[in-house]
Amino acid sequence: MKVKKAFTLMEILVVIAILCILAGLLMPVFQRSKFSAEGTVCISNQGHVVRAVELYLIDFDGAYPPAVDSHVKPFCSNISDNLRLCSEALPLRNFIDPYTKTDGLYHCLLDRGLRVVDFFQGPIQELPTSFAGTGTSYWYNEVLSLTGATISSIRNPSSAAIVNDRTGAWHADRPINTDSTQNVDYTRLYRGYRYVTGFADGHVKSITPRQLNAAKGAVIGDIDWLLNIRLP
Repeated sequence: MKVKKAFTLMEILVVIAILCILAGLLMPVFQRSKFSAEGTVCISNQGHVVRAVELYLIDFDGAYPPAVDSHVKPFCSNISDNLRLCSEALPLRNFIDPYTKTDGLYHCLLDRGLRVVDFFQGPIQELPTSFAGTGTSYWYNEVLSLTGATISSIRNPSSAAIVNDRTGAWHADRPINTDSTQNVDYTRLYRGYRYVTGFADGHVKSITPRQLNAAKGAVIGDIDWLLNIRLP
């Protein structure tokens, strides 16, 4: 009868080393898989938010919610004559909560908070996540409320943004921006940024900063709505 050879200490250490190497090789794969899965949930959730807006449209004669996010309030009166709209600055959830089933729909799992508003460069404190601080991971397209848009006034619904991620850093797996100076190299800062965006025709997809700029302005046919800056 043969006796099985016991592993030596050296052999055990070699096996452990091999397992550590394999774990190191596989970990990035698992992380990317998790990142992709969480991003998919964000897309799905935002689709439900867009559908809630569509239900609101049915009940309010095709008029988009008069919602104004906090970062828009400082220049609201320069664009809109609706004094109540600008003074109240009520977020989108105030209007569509009756059409949603759960708070989780407003939560992007990649949400890591916000310190500076993309494009506007306004400092803001939404930590540890935007959802925890404000109840949502998304911005409402301010052009809709500031211009009093209706479903019939939008020429190309498939190009017009309704909601989008509060920063493009989340889906780019980049650190959130902390630089609120005016001398910002936008091309460098936003390189690789991606925004999950829900459109007026109901579809949701990930787009670049330049595409988001155009999608916001598409509500009124102005592709340079945000700022005349060079975007990647």
